[in-house]
Amino acid sequence: MSRLGNIPDASLVLPRAPNCQHCGAKRFHLEPPSFCCSGGEISIVAPPMPYDLKRLFIGNNEESAHFRTIVRTYNNNLGFTSFAAKYDSELTKNTKGVYTFRVQGQVYHFLDGLVHLGDRPSGIQLYFFDTAEELTKRLRNSDKLRESTLKLLMRVLSDNPYARFFKGLRDVPLLDNLNIILNCYPSHDQRVYNLPSASQVAAIWTESEDQSSDRHAHIQVYSRSAGSHRIQHYYGCYDPLQYPLLFPRGECGWHHGIKRLCKRKRGGDACEDDINIDPTSVNSSSELIDLEQRAADRGKTEEGTVSAREYYCYRFQIRDDDESMLLHTLRLLQQFSVDAYIAASKVGRKVILPVSFIGGPRDMRRRYLDAMALHGKKFKKNWKYHEKPQDRPDLLARVFKAKFEMLKAEILNKQIFGEVSACVYVIEFQKRGFPHAHLLLILKPGHKLLNPESYDKVVCAELPDKDRYPHLYSLVVKHMIHGPCGAMDTSCPCMRDGTCKNHYPKSFCSQTTHGEDTYPCYRRRDDGKRVKVRRFTLHNRWVVPYNPYLLALFDCHINVEICSTLKLVKYLYKYVFKGHDQVSFKIISCASADAIDEI
Repeated sequence: MSRLGNIPDASLVLPRAPNCQHCGAKRFHLEPPSFCCSGGEISIVAPPMPYDLKRLFIGNNEESAHFRTIVRTYNNNLGFTSFAAKYDSELTKNTKGVYTFRVQGQVYHFLDGLVHLGDRPSGIQLYFFDTAEELTKRLRNSDKLRESTLKLLMRVLSDNPYARFFKGLRDVPLLDNLNIILNCYPSHDQRVYNLPSASQVAAIWTESEDQSSDRHAHIQVYSRSAGSHRIQHYYGCYDPLQYPLLFPRGECGWHHGIKRLCKRKRGGDACEDDINIDPTSVNSSSELIDLEQRAADRGKTEEGTVSAREYYCYRFQIRDDDESMLLHTLRLLQQFSVDAYIAASKVGRKVILPVSFIGGPRDMRRRYLDAMALHGKKFKKNWKYHEKPQDRPDLLARVFKAKFEMLKAEILNKQIFGEVSACVYVIEFQKRGFPHAHLLLILKPGHKLLNPESYDKVVCAELPDKDRYPHLYSLVVKHMIHGPCGAMDTSCPCMRDGTCKNHYPKSFCSQTTHGEDTYPCYRRRDDGKRVKVRRFTLHNRWVVPYNPYLLALFDCHINVEICSTLKLVKYLYKYVFKGHDQVSFKIISCASADAIDEI
């Protein structure tokens, strides 16, 4: 444990990783080489964002700040489709903590009829009015919007092919007698390998029910309809219809049939469509995982085409020459990334999840039993403009992954706590959207911590000496102070029935002692040290147990505890392998009352 005494005076900086040689994407430490473009097989051109729209996202004036705060409201007001999802309204109010867009279940995009039947037109219906009347009706739909900003956005979208198309329908005679079918699989201009040059909205309007048209491959828009048509996620227009501020030129999103770039094998002309995995030929586990994922993706989609995962993975990369501004759209990026992740086709029936399904109930039980058997008894420098951590979930997840791998290296390879017999962990996402991990270690005999003196070498629950360890002191105050809660703040999330569920503030304790079926009572001396946190003066009773070496090295909340009783170990393993948050429900149909679907 000699390394633990050498407390760093600066936080760890992730080692540099070379950018992708094919697409120029920025890579983070330990990310596989084909993480971004599958080794040059994928190339997607994203048009630059119009200057006026870009100025709103990055400008320093008051109008830009207002726009960024309610950018989702502006996008939804200008969208051609309506967005529907079940979400936590209290969470998105942003009254406390950071803003997070989180939904439960499926996301739906609906396209209404052309002519509105109610008092307030929305979506495509607003494009049928002249500019002045359209502006008035849009402002009436939300009192948060500003006339000047909305007028500017309408001008930016005047070149959008969908906007021009729907506005042009005002001049079509006898529109009430016609239906419109939008082609959602454009075949000539995929808007993938070239910039859009002309309006590519293909449409046919028919006077009768034409049974010969392929209704599964097109969207039928009715002139007057009390219902709405659902836009499927695999339609090329799924993204541009819902996110006009992300796709202002109407470029297509992901859809079936996007071709991969063909890589040639050495000494021949055959296309390299198949991925043969030879575990002995790869240099690292990350490369093997990368090859397995590429092979799995290739099996999910048509041979030689780009899967949805590969498309969005490519779009979410950081590139110096990317002028699309997709990654710098703040709260709108949150919604778009959640939407892209959730979008999925209908789940089948009569499915029993095998033990090999990661995260399933059988897998979690197996991991818990295995664990019990083993026991035996870079983020900030990549921000731009006015972004905050919650505005870049892509960076947050990637930097967390890289740092967590380095934490494992400190524990498992450098053995800062001693030789490790077994390590189990699970990565979760908090309610506010930030990732965190629960990691449990079993040390080998001869390295186990068996007495309070050894506990003090690993865990500290006191404020450090500010003069001797200024870096560590600032991080304890930043990351490891609980609350304050109780009488100081009765609305603190930890409060249950008027008391703190974590039992803070702890009692002063002159020396570390064993706990009875719980964590040890760590040393918390009344040494007179005080610190002001969130308007209140606190002391050692509010410090969350930490390891000074790891905290100073990684600059993040790392709660380190020691467990030495079987009852506590069982609780911890059951907690780690409890499985993901889920809801159990059953759908019974007349045709199959006994259907079982664990998904």
